[in-house]
Amino acid sequence: MKFIPDVYLETLNNRDFFLLSLIIFLFQASTSFVLLALVVSVFEKTGSNFGVSSVILSFATPGLFLLAIAGLVADLYDRRQIMLAANVILALIILFILMSINKVFASISLSFLYFSAGSFFLPASSAAIVQLVKR
Repeated sequence: MKFIPDVYLETLNNRDFFLLSLIIFLFQASTSFVLLALVVSVFEKTGSNFGVSSVILSFATPGLFLLAIAGLVADLYDRRQIMLAANVILALIILFILMSINKVFASISLSFLYFSAGSFFLPASSAAIVQLVKR
């Protein structure tokens, strides 16, 4: 008895699909670690729940306002270029967050920019998966 049907194994053998899935997994994991690090860092610096809620708000707000626009951009432009640009911007923002780790206000505004750039990565990567997998 097989636990994984052959159709799924064939999909995983597709190199491009596997690499894109790996990139999406790494993006999700890094975003979760950044959020956790920001929450802990802001709470240690301020000791207040208000600072932590500001970080959570900076995480939720970009998705609320930018995902529809990001989906449109992903449909109109090259998805690979969007994912590449989003990852480069995310890396730069992480460097800025590390340089301003002692400044709470800068960390919160940079986290807003981080999650805004991440909002453009998600629709582009989701649409790219559909192009890689055949029915």
